[in-house]
Amino acid sequence: MSSSKGKTLSSLLQHDEADYPYVVLIGHVGTGKSTIVEKLTNERDRSGSSSKSVTTSAEAFWTFDGKMVICDTPGTNPESARFTHNVQIAAAVNFKPVSRLLIVVKADTRMANPLDRIREFAEDLIDLPDEVIGAVVTHTDTVSWSTQEPGRNGHSALIPLL
Repeated sequence: MSSSKGKTLSSLLQHDEADYPYVVLIGHVGTGKSTIVEKLTNERDRSGSSSKSVTTSAEAFWTFDGKMVICDTPGTNPESARFTHNVQIAAAVNFKPVSRLLIVVKADTRMANPLDRIREFAEDLIDLPDEVIGAVVTHTDTVSWSTQEPGRNGHSALIPLL
């Protein structure tokens, strides 16, 4: 399937292409998960510019080159409907073997804040193999880091997640 149209998870089961890489994006509301999906699939009108949740269900999309499926999920910290959002996230993660589960966090003036959020998610995902979990920091163009932050003055910015 080369179309980038969003598909419910169950509709992907009907395809013979069982070996396609399957990537799931998770993160708080407003971190840029839907924007990433838009950029990789040429989808439009998925993301919003507010801190309110726009995505309310897990939807999977073929990338524009047809080589992988990326699943957009609702934010984990909505103002309402938290249980429903988390059920959708669980469905996305349990749909089929996950090639990569990407924790999406928003950049912050304090570099430690996104690292703390990544660590919090990673601790909840401790049972998954290390090679499956990754992180994406978005909105890096909206902040400037001080030279006193780790990694900016010769000190290592690598901080163990667990």
